[in-house]
Amino acid sequence: MNRELLYSFIVFWGIWILIPVLVDGVIALVHITFSWRELWKKRKDGPRDAQLPGFYPQISVVIPVFNSEDTLPECLESIARQTYPLGRVELFLIDNGSTDGSFAVFQKFSEANPDMILRWIKLEEPGKAKALNSGIFLGSSEILINIDSDTKLGPNVLMETVTALFAREEVAGATAAIMIDFSRISKKSLWLRSVQSCELIEYLEAFFIGRKYQAHHNNLFTLAGAFSCFNRKSLLQTFLYDQNSISEDTKLTFELRRKNESKKIGFLENAKVYVEPIPSIKKLYSQRVRWQRGELEVIASYVEHYKGGLFKLARSYAARTLFVDHTLMFPRMVWTILTPLLVFFGYPLELIILANFFVYLVYLFIDINYLLIAYRHVGEEYKDYLKNNGWRVIFMPLYRFLVFWFRAAGAIHAVTEKAIWTVDDPVNQTLKAVRKQWLPGRRKHEKSP
Repeated sequence: MNRELLYSFIVFWGIWILIPVLVDGVIALVHITFSWRELWKKRKDGPRDAQLPGFYPQISVVIPVFNSEDTLPECLESIARQTYPLGRVELFLIDNGSTDGSFAVFQKFSEANPDMILRWIKLEEPGKAKALNSGIFLGSSEILINIDSDTKLGPNVLMETVTALFAREEVAGATAAIMIDFSRISKKSLWLRSVQSCELIEYLEAFFIGRKYQAHHNNLFTLAGAFSCFNRKSLLQTFLYDQNSISEDTKLTFELRRKNESKKIGFLENAKVYVEPIPSIKKLYSQRVRWQRGELEVIASYVEHYKGGLFKLARSYAARTLFVDHTLMFPRMVWTILTPLLVFFGYPLELIILANFFVYLVYLFIDINYLLIAYRHVGEEYKDYLKNNGWRVIFMPLYRFLVFWFRAAGAIHAVTEKAIWTVDDPVNQTLKAVRKQWLPGRRKHEKSP
């Protein structure tokens, strides 16, 4: 390979891929440095005792229910196993148009827990945001908690919530540490098990590194829909959950911060909440498309984050998210499409493979560090699982590459289609488009004399 060709290759590489890699690398370096420092300080200072308010205030828990017969029992049982006094918990289950046996599950739980304050509310019009808002208005407590019906709580979640919100008035809201329930990972399909294992690692990294760092700087981007808790007075300063948004939790997070500028939005790292792994690739695609377009819509709704000069723009968490997740999306897409064509431009195949392998190693190094940090935050049972399955981190760069294209599809959806909760997978979308374009012409041809 001559020197001129090598230089041109380096320039091409630098423009299209090294810039995104360097951006991800800088962000990872900041997160890794912060996380290891926090772990060192925690080890040096020792565990902090929970500062309870001196009594047990009543708390309101809202669970939207939609055909949750299979998952609701475990969700309710996890609440019944809390270390917090159940007599101080009022529980609202908001029926979001269920047609299965969810109400029978509620009845059985009510009979087994007569000391709890339990309510079943059936809505005339379905909608998750409407269900959440109804529960918020029905609750009478200073602390409000929203939980998805397929969520399981760790035993100290409610106690941690009270400690964070009631004992510290400067906290307007918080999210828990959302983790994938490893006991629900597929044991039949090797392909699905690999994807779900990567999703498990992704969640650990997203919450114990990403959310923790964001909360430390009071710029938490999203209060997780699986579990969010609020100071009632702070929450009622907002318009609650937006029924017209497919990312109502993110929009509420932005609004909560805007209406409570003197307060913090926190992350409860000791409050561990478990959710089901994604059941299929189609569901993963639909989920990430929804998340991506929801993120775009919310950021576009708060233009004040981009006003005030370059310095304010650089400090804006929303602007940074927009730059990393969206601005850099185009060069990554271009590089992926053009990489196979480099062979036809005279670049040696070995060099192209080596360059891509280098990028893989960079991202693998980041994920290994993230996993080692997250490992120190989980319980012993979860650690045992990671000891046996942590090697699957080698698939994380490939998993993230797959998710990147799903998110790219979400960005395209945001500017081309109406917002909907569920999205067809790419194969079905392509087939529908072909049928839509081909069948009318065929029928016209068949009808002509």
